[in-house]
Amino acid sequence: MHLREYRSIIVALSLVWILVGAADGFAGEPHPDGRLGMPGVYIASSYASVFVDEGVPGFDRTLYNAGLTYPAMKILTFETSYALDDDDSLYHRYTAGFRLRSADPLRAGASVNPDGRVGAPLLDFSFTGKFPDAESKAHRYWIDVSALVPVSEGLSIGGGMRYYEEENPRRVDEYFGLLNYFPVGYSTDAEYENPDGVEGYPSFYFAAGGSDNGYFGRLDIAMPIKPELTLTFMLRGEIVSDPDVKIAVAGGRISYYPGR
Repeated sequence: MHLREYRSIIVALSLVWILVGAADGFAGEPHPDGRLGMPGVYIASSYASVFVDEGVPGFDRTLYNAGLTYPAMKILTFETSYALDDDDSLYHRYTAGFRLRSADPLRAGASVNPDGRVGAPLLDFSFTGKFPDAESKAHRYWIDVSALVPVSEGLSIGGGMRYYEEENPRRVDEYFGLLNYFPVGYSTDAEYENPDGVEGYPSFYFAAGGSDNGYFGRLDIAMPIKPELTLTFMLRGEIVSDPDVKIAVAGGRISYYPGR
């Protein structure tokens, strides 16, 4: 059976993870992905302007997205999302994945930043499927794998790769590096009060990379407003070498962590 035929199973499992996952510790305890044993939610949207040479087809794109993040255990978080991608036609997109930590991020006395415990790497894995609204059998997928290491209370570095089922000359993000910068560290006894950083201070998330077809760069600025609320602004640029295509993307995200 082809991997794309498992998409219904993957979506169903992600819902089961959220509904029946047991918290490894006190439910509601602050965690770098939200509150332990409690799902966080987010909504997001973005708009992409595509600049092409004369005679090269290009369509501006709008993406609407909603998702859930569930810290089921201290070292294990599950994520799932659904999106509508309005390109030259309407596409459905879904994602299921997990984040695995190499050490307990809640250990008393440990140095931390919003990504987790300093010196303890974490691994992200996700599966994304996409299919047109008019023909659900025309399904394609890609897989993301990345690793991140919090190296200090203000900095994390990492990298990853994306595998596409289908080759496309406009794919520019098959390999990438990550750098997260937090200008202000958590105060004692306030670790992860907002999992995106300290209230009133922005957190910066940089990503850049490429492929044989071109390269890209992305900046996310997360602004924790309250312990339970974060607003994030996103800018992304892509340059495709052949054909000559340039893409500029801007978007925003609202993240809510109930129980904080």
